[in-house]
Amino acid sequence: MMTRFQTTPFARDLQTLCRLGAVGGVGDGELLARFVAGAGDDRELAFSALIDRHGSMVLRVCLGVLKDRHDAEDAAQASFLILARRARSIRSPGLLGSWLHGVALRTASRARAGTARRRDLERKAGEEVAMREQTENRFAHDEELHEEIDRLPARYKAAVVACDLEGLTHAQAAERLCVPVRTLETRLYRGRDRLRAKLMRRGVGLASVEAALALSKPAEAALSASWKEVTARAAVSILEGASPVASGLVAERVYSLSQSLASGKIGSLAVSAVALLASPGLLVGGAALASRNPAVPDADPPPVAQAPAQPDKKNDAPNLLIVPLPKPDEIKQVLREAAEAAIRLSREEPSPGSSALLMISSAQSAAGDDDGALQTLRAAEAESKGRKIKNPYPSWPCKIAGRLFHMGRKEEALRTLQEAAREVPGVSDNPNENYDAASRLVEIVQSQLRFGDAEHARENVKRIEKIAADGDDRKTRDLAPVLLRQLAVAQTAVGDVDGAFATVDRAAKSDTRLTESRGLLLPVIAYEAMSLDPRDARRVFDRLTKEIEKSKTLEVKQAIQYALVGLLATLGDVAEARRFAREAAAAWGGGPDAVARTEFGLLERIAYAQQGRDDPAASRESFRLAFEVIKGQSRTLEGANNCRQIAAQLAYAGDLDGALRIVESLEPGQEKGMVYPLAAWKLALEGKTDRASELLRKAREDLQANWKELPDDRSRAVAFDPTKAIDALTQTAAVLALAGEVEPALQAARQIPSDDLRGRALAGVVQSRAQAGDLREALKLARGFDSPDDRRRALEHLAMGLAGRIGAEEQLKTPDGVKPKEVR
Repeated sequence: MMTRFQTTPFARDLQTLCRLGAVGGVGDGELLARFVAGAGDDRELAFSALIDRHGSMVLRVCLGVLKDRHDAEDAAQASFLILARRARSIRSPGLLGSWLHGVALRTASRARAGTARRRDLERKAGEEVAMREQTENRFAHDEELHEEIDRLPARYKAAVVACDLEGLTHAQAAERLCVPVRTLETRLYRGRDRLRAKLMRRGVGLASVEAALALSKPAEAALSASWKEVTARAAVSILEGASPVASGLVAERVYSLSQSLASGKIGSLAVSAVALLASPGLLVGGAALASRNPAVPDADPPPVAQAPAQPDKKNDAPNLLIVPLPKPDEIKQVLREAAEAAIRLSREEPSPGSSALLMISSAQSAAGDDDGALQTLRAAEAESKGRKIKNPYPSWPCKIAGRLFHMGRKEEALRTLQEAAREVPGVSDNPNENYDAASRLVEIVQSQLRFGDAEHARENVKRIEKIAADGDDRKTRDLAPVLLRQLAVAQTAVGDVDGAFATVDRAAKSDTRLTESRGLLLPVIAYEAMSLDPRDARRVFDRLTKEIEKSKTLEVKQAIQYALVGLLATLGDVAEARRFAREAAAAWGGGPDAVARTEFGLLERIAYAQQGRDDPAASRESFRLAFEVIKGQSRTLEGANNCRQIAAQLAYAGDLDGALRIVESLEPGQEKGMVYPLAAWKLALEGKTDRASELLRKAREDLQANWKELPDDRSRAVAFDPTKAIDALTQTAAVLALAGEVEPALQAARQIPSDDLRGRALAGVVQSRAQAGDLREALKLARGFDSPDDRRRALEHLAMGLAGRIGAEEQLKTPDGVKPKEVR
């Protein structure tokens, strides 16, 4: 009889081959079935094969959040134990990689709170601190990256996880996901581009974004054979109803972590969310909501009288959605108290930086408190230096210089940047320190150019050249191409287009993977060229057009073309950009639906570029054209998602009628997303309260319909497939908060089982109250949450809500074509 798990990896692989056959062509679903239905060693071998397939990806996610090897291995182990608990109920085993990515992210986020105290003790050991700092630098923006991957639409997330995190070729990933290779490639490049845009919106510099999107699997993400063996045995123990702690396979903290996450439920509470929405006491504009009896799940709601169409004008009805903003001095005081609370949090719960402080500073500037904004930024920088964070997020000197420049203190801003550049160390024997230095210099170069200091910017580019040359000479496999990519960004920024293209060629030669996919590098030049003068930007366009002709792979062509339509739009050549989009979509091939989806994505890119040029009228027109291209697919899930996305963008851009026409063109039963609440808030700002109340009523009806579609046995079904219920709970909280029903909104948000998603929903309630103008209530809520992470996020969203309110009011006063007051 074969012994139970031989000790060598080769012996284990041989057992797998003999007992299960070659697993390369075996799907995740079959391996899960063998794990559940098999016996003895077959179960262990099947689960071990799943670990071999997905383990490195899971560990990398955990490393990105926790920045500590030991903590990450514990969280990864807990993630696989959750898989063992839920193996019988996985509905889409073909998407197991995506599912595990989300589980790993939430498990690591939960584990982070429990490791904070232990880390404080460990910091006394100098050698371990040095190792952790090196790891933190290597994964500087991985947490943001994985959070945004988790928020991608399922089709894009599956492609990114399979190719970029698990290292599959396009053909392998297409086979696993059961789609044509060309479809896989299209989804992959769209997913990557969405990640790039989302990360840049979160304040991650372009160079750091491109470094994160390199997505090469680091050596740190390799798992030992003994770890895999123990984890597989523990999984079998759980499946058979035994405790892996009692047998000494896993630590108690790992087992407890897996239990707490695997047992999270919202189904039994979901009915109360419907009750909240249907409560006759929650009135909007004097009209009671239609109710649904939770005890009769199949009962139809009573008919709701349709209000007559309201004229699009101001009226005298009381405005129940917003209140006037407080006086300027009160706004300044609230934001300064928020900043003080965020600084206290950074002292109690250290982190690599504070986006809350950055957002609070932006809101202070929008509210006219430039001195307070500068004070907040300097306090954040002092906290970062006091904790000796090597790679702070964001780069505070650049943010401080930007605020000084905005206040008219240009010379002081330039001195701040020069001092920051002098503090950046030179070439080091440590490649991670070289990467950190180059990243900081790239941000400084970009800031210097914005403020008109081209001379010092060129000097700093030469320093980056020296760092990159050193990294290339040392043949640092993981970081040399990234350093060269940063150099290409800096060279393009200062107008050295020829040098940037030479650097891209050099990067491709240093890494064969980049030689095969130069699309990872060349779009960087196009994105940075958007800030050049038109003549240099046109040179970039012409050079990249030739690169398209030379490229042999569809992925490279797509990536370059996607960047180029944005560049054309930035240059103001909208007609040419739209023609380019049509021709590129037709050239990519596929059926009519595939061509339409491609053209839709390119037109979206044009619209976003026009937003960056402060051209709202042109942006709205491009979004409308994108809808015309995709509206024929609105009955499909992907098509409906795209329509809702366009509607939301039109609402943000001020075209409320266009946004509402789109969502109301969707099929009955298709959810409308957050377009109704957003439009209601905008109309309330305009004083059109009757119509705002009508739209908020429609938002509630839409949510009721979504809840009605959930299975009756929610306590089980939603626990295993929580996406729809969590979306509904999040929207419920947002709608109720907008209506001023704060306690019911908080109750809905707290029913979400995931710590991270629950924290986001709670922060959304705070943001809604700030947008409504009730700043004191928003601040009280933000400071009252139990979790430090929830408080930090809520303070950030308070500032976001206030800045959004100020910006929206400025937009109402400003006609198209006139740049509104800047909200940085």
